[in-house]
Amino acid sequence: MNIAKLKSELDRVNGAIVDKIGKQPFIRASLTLNFGGQWRAGACYPDREMGERLDGRFCDTPEAAMKSLFDVVDRIPDPDTKAKRDWQGKLGSVIDEGHALNLPDEVMNPLRQGSQAMTENLLAVPEEAS
Repeated sequence: MNIAKLKSELDRVNGAIVDKIGKQPFIRASLTLNFGGQWRAGACYPDREMGERLDGRFCDTPEAAMKSLFDVVDRIPDPDTKAKRDWQGKLGSVIDEGHALNLPDEVMNPLRQGSQAMTENLLAVPEEAS
């Protein structure tokens, strides 16, 4: 793979991140070669709030390293799914606080039911993704 093709692949992975999160990455992807002769694509941060660094695996070829990073990007949830997961996490925290406060079942049961319904219906993993 020549330099132009490598740059094109890095641009393509950045485009895939934009498609997933709806904005430019905070820090764009890079491709590195270490002293052991292994390639790694990654070191990109999709956005400031996300806070996590995306890295592919160490690979023997730059092509494999880029594919590894694309696999990581493919697992990023779309903004709608991320928002629902974040909301459900907050609901889980409210439920935990309610348990700690020994709130009565008539208060807690609707919260538990809402969380369960969200897990079963809104956040289910599509068949082809599993």
